[in-house]
Amino acid sequence: NRHIPIERQVEVAKTIISDLPDSQGLLGWKGIPEPNQLNYLCELVYSLEGKNLMDYLISSSSQLAWHINELRNQKNLPAYLNDAVENRWEDVSASEAINLRLKFIRNMMCFKLPRDIMAIHKIQVDVLEQNGYEPGDFSFFAEQLENMFLDPLLTALDEYGIPTQISTKIKHLILPSEHLNDLLAKLRLLAPRVERLQLTSFEKGLMQWAVAEM
Repeated sequence: NRHIPIERQVEVAKTIISDLPDSQGLLGWKGIPEPNQLNYLCELVYSLEGKNLMDYLISSSSQLAWHINELRNQKNLPAYLNDAVENRWEDVSASEAINLRLKFIRNMMCFKLPRDIMAIHKIQVDVLEQNGYEPGDFSFFAEQLENMFLDPLLTALDEYGIPTQISTKIKHLILPSEHLNDLLAKLRLLAPRVERLQLTSFEKGLMQWAVAEM
């Protein structure tokens, strides 16, 4: 857990210990957490990242849980981005609101938060086992979060110049796919039909460029 200052890790451990035995029920899950378990996890994450999350207008652990749930339940990036536009502050433009959400996804949701969750995973394993409790396993949830609860093949397209806000719109045309090469082949077949897809002109241009570069 070298990316997190040791004093913050100690605070997380102290919190888990002081909350025993309740913290065992809130951390002893495997797979996907229940709502109260996610809320507790977000409290611990917020103690690690609170100052950084303020950069994305997230000022509480409950707001962080809301963002995670929005992506988990909808699996619909355009709807999540549209919410940012509809609920933006008066002095924030639509493009600024969308860019802030995309930055949050790229920097936090797909990178820092999964690392933080795995750091908390290691801490709770140590604390709970030392106190005779069965620990949880957060690895699947952290991986799901890193992929925004989407098929990992869709998020892999980001490396090929097709961001998830586009791939989620066309996923019904390219999934299921057995592997990445299969997915890329389906994308190449889509190329002549890009103009007829339900995408903005900018998204169509981006997709045509990405496919041509493959």
